[in-house]
Amino acid sequence: MRRSVALLLALAGCQFAPARPVDDRDAGVERPLDANVPRDAGPGRDGGFVDAGFVDGGFVDGGPGARPPTVAIVDRAALPYDTVALQAMASDPDGDALTFAWSVTLPAGAVGGFGAFPGTDPTSTEHAPSMFVSEPGEYVVEVSVSDGRFVRSATARITVVGFERIEVAQPVEFETLTYDPNTETLWIGTTSDGLRMLEADELTAEDVECVRRTKVNAIAVTQTGAVGVATDDGLVVYDGDCRPLTAENTKARGITSIAGTEDFLLCGDPGVHHYDAATNAITATYTLDFASGAQKFRGAARDTAGAYWFGSDSNAPSDGVGGGFLPLPAEAPGIDLFPGANDKPNAVRAGPNRELWIAADRGIALVDLERDTRRTFIAGDGLEPAFSGKIEDAAIVPGEDVWFAAQGGVIRYKRDIGLMVTLPRGSFGLPGDAEMRGVAAAFDVARGRTVYLAGKAGLFVLRTVANSP
Repeated sequence: MRRSVALLLALAGCQFAPARPVDDRDAGVERPLDANVPRDAGPGRDGGFVDAGFVDGGFVDGGPGARPPTVAIVDRAALPYDTVALQAMASDPDGDALTFAWSVTLPAGAVGGFGAFPGTDPTSTEHAPSMFVSEPGEYVVEVSVSDGRFVRSATARITVVGFERIEVAQPVEFETLTYDPNTETLWIGTTSDGLRMLEADELTAEDVECVRRTKVNAIAVTQTGAVGVATDDGLVVYDGDCRPLTAENTKARGITSIAGTEDFLLCGDPGVHHYDAATNAITATYTLDFASGAQKFRGAARDTAGAYWFGSDSNAPSDGVGGGFLPLPAEAPGIDLFPGANDKPNAVRAGPNRELWIAADRGIALVDLERDTRRTFIAGDGLEPAFSGKIEDAAIVPGEDVWFAAQGGVIRYKRDIGLMVTLPRGSFGLPGDAEMRGVAAAFDVARGRTVYLAGKAGLFVLRTVANSP
């Protein structure tokens, strides 16, 4: 009893440090995990670390590494065989270094993934990887971001679109397409029933009544919006009203506008003709000696230096393309596209830096006039063997890829890697009988990227959603 009293008296004289101060301060002690017990009510009350709040199952003290990163990625729309540039919009409030882990789930039957084209790696650890997509469908992309302590994830969907059919009045076979970016109008030539037009944001094509009951072989548009229509009967100029002009004994196969005017250069069977808008008449006819014989031409284009080029429909070796600056010289040199073979160009298109693309019966030719080089793509050598039929038309998207209409379907030239990829008929939303004859392509920031196709099976569009990257 005396020992108990003595112990109590001794204890009564001691000073104890409480396990928790009554004013709820933690005296500057950093606690990595506070076992779900809320502590400091506000930052810096005691000059030390403060709790960041409830994170990952417990309350944690503030300071370096205490707050998790944030991350987000956006949904996207893409065309077949796009290379999509992905980026995680990630940051860490504490400035910690971040690591990334990407993964993708492919739609059924599709090929795709991360890495250089054609990437097939299902994962990536890059901050901004590239991802290859092929078939239409939804590619589900997930990224997990870690600051070494916390992990945050985000998901996005990359939707690859397929071709959709465009409704037309009195369906007919389609022959050629031209897109006017100034008026956002697609001009459509048919094989027997004249001209149609498709205005921006519409999915129903309209007849142009004054250009009917004729085959339209080519269409060109001036900077002021006048439309030149090359037909089996000659030329029709449409600017709201029609100005028909019959070029005697001429089947007009190609047409291009003359810069700074409302005039056109019209080519066909036979010769090359200068149409003068002021007089509504043919004022000059040119003979080009590189195309001997009947002077048959298909396709016309003006390059970026202002020279005009025409595809010769003569037999080898008097074929290929040739031309020059106005007035066209008779001694214009010719470029044989496929030596030893009948080139028979169907369309001539001019791209950047004096670049010519020629769609021909034999295949596709790229002529670089700036560097004086030529490159060809034929079935089994640059093109899939299935694409052994005619290449009917070509369309160049400014600053982007080149698209081709072919008997076997659609071809896309991926400019960034210099490679042709193919979209066979019977796939990508195209019917099995979709022999294509005309193609037009455009890039519109407000409406997204668009590719139009026309042929025996109808009129089709490949369109990404508005404002897609």
